[in-house]
Amino acid sequence: MLIAPVLDRHLHVRNRITWEREKGRGSKANWKNNAEDIWYCTLGNEYTFNVDAVKLKRRVLAPYRHDDGTPKDWDETETGSYRLTYPSNLCSDITIPFWSMPENTDHPTQKPEKLIARLVLASSNPQDVVFDPFLGSGTTAVVAKSLAVALVASSSMRSIAAGPKAPRKGGYRYPHSGL
Repeated sequence: MLIAPVLDRHLHVRNRITWEREKGRGSKANWKNNAEDIWYCTLGNEYTFNVDAVKLKRRVLAPYRHDDGTPKDWDETETGSYRLTYPSNLCSDITIPFWSMPENTDHPTQKPEKLIARLVLASSNPQDVVFDPFLGSGTTAVVAKSLAVALVASSSMRSIAAGPKAPRKGGYRYPHSGL
């Protein structure tokens, strides 16, 4: 089943975000699948997009300067030169939860807290309610609680609906959000 036509029938599809994982199942007869798509949809034309909450701190490769020598749209620090850039629809800077990380669960398609935090911060305000129809490992619940956002969620998987094996202690603080 193609998901885009179904989404388009009920929602306004704004973008497709691709999360590039550094791990994936290898295949001798095909390309390794190490990317997942996240559909960014809204109910209508009025929606929230907090771009300042999710800007990315990137190292400056071409440090342009004004005529007076001051940095143009970037900051010079002791650790290097950086600028805050707008996020793109390709997320390649976020790793999967490895087995040694506290947020790791046994769920086969668990998403990293940092990825979910980026999505929640960009698309909601503290008084909003976030809906996750595929609760899975509970990452959205952990992130919503740490960001003080209300959550409504569901899952059709019995093993997940019964709850995780151990309580998760995660909680992500996104560096530029002030939260």
